[in-house]
Amino acid sequence: MLIEKIEGVRVFKLVTGEEVVGRCTQRDNGNFSVTSPLRIVVQRAGNGEYAPAFTAWLATSRDDQEYEIYANQLIVVPYEPPSEFHNAYVQATSRLDL
Repeated sequence: MLIEKIEGVRVFKLVTGEEVVGRCTQRDNGNFSVTSPLRIVVQRAGNGEYAPAFTAWLATSRDDQEYEIYANQLIVVPYEPPSEFHNAYVQATSRLDL
């Protein structure tokens, strides 16, 4: 039984293998409404190490549009990212310097 709805910035791990981060609200039917979705990728940093980065999830996505992610498309329950990751996402989507 769901005690509390999942809201805020969350990471989604999809059955396709994609990892997506976005601002979400859980709907009553168990699905999720997501705005400002970004795909998480791993890229090589300047020091030769690998680090997570964000790219557009959909080529035509808009920040103000809501996208629905169905519960049956998920491998795990959407989770809150670590604070550094959360801040990087907020900065990428809102142009705030955190």
